[in-house]
Amino acid sequence: DHVFMSVWHQRAPAKFVSTLPQAIANETYSDPQNSWVNRFNWDRTFTNTLLNHMSMGYLNRNEGYGSVNQGFLDDFPRIPGVAGYNVPPRIQFVDDQFTAYGSNAGVNIGNVTTRPTFIINDMVTWTKGAHTLKFGMEFRKIMGNIHNNGNQAGTFEFGAGATGLVGSNSGSPIASFLLGAVDNGNAAFRAVDSRYPRQHAWIFHGGDTWRVNNKLTIDYGLRWDYYSPSSEKYDRFSFFDPAGAN
Repeated sequence: DHVFMSVWHQRAPAKFVSTLPQAIANETYSDPQNSWVNRFNWDRTFTNTLLNHMSMGYLNRNEGYGSVNQGFLDDFPRIPGVAGYNVPPRIQFVDDQFTAYGSNAGVNIGNVTTRPTFIINDMVTWTKGAHTLKFGMEFRKIMGNIHNNGNQAGTFEFGAGATGLVGSNSGSPIASFLLGAVDNGNAAFRAVDSRYPRQHAWIFHGGDTWRVNNKLTIDYGLRWDYYSPSSEKYDRFSFFDPAGAN
C-alpha cells in the first residue's frame, strides 16, 4: 500500500485600509478570509497485474466582506424607511470629482460565503496478456453557502440639480447634500438573505489499451458524465428558460 495526504491552508488578516477617515470610509474588508485544499490518495497493489488507485479531495473558500466603517453606526443618523441599520448609509455624488462617503457592503459576519466542494474517484487497472484494462468512477459534490446583508441602510445620491438655477449649468452636489436634497436613493429589502446552491456529478469510464503487436497499439473506451441541474438546499431557487419547452 502507498498512502499520500496533503493539507493546504491559506489565511489573510483583516485590513482596515481607507483613503478617508475610517468613520466615512467607502472601502470594504474581508474577515474571515481563508481557504482549504486537502487531498488524500491511496494506491493498493493486489497482485502484479491488479492495482487500485483511490483519491479524495476537499476544497473550501471562506470569506465575509463588510464595510470598513461598520463600527461607527451610532455616529450617523438613521434614515427612516430603509431596510435596516447595520452600517451607516452610503452617501455618493453625481459628480465624480467628489468621493463617496461610506460603504453599503454591510456587516462582514452577515456576508460570509463558503464554497465547500468534495470529490472522490477510484480507478482499477488490470493487466491481462496484451490488454491493460482500466475502469473507474468519480463523484463530485459542489456547494455554496451564501449570505448577504448589503445595502440595508440605503445608498443616497446627491446631484447639482437641487441647488442649481433653472436653465443654468449651476448648483453643487455638496450643497444639495448639506441641504438634505436627495437626487435618488435605494435600499435592499430581502425576504431571504441566505441561499445554498447545490450540484453534484457522477462519472463512469472504462477503457482498454490493446498491444496488438510491437508496431500497433489500440486504445479505446467509453465515458459517461452526469451533471445534475442546480438546486437550492431549501428549494428557494427558481429558473426561467424562454427557449425551453413549456
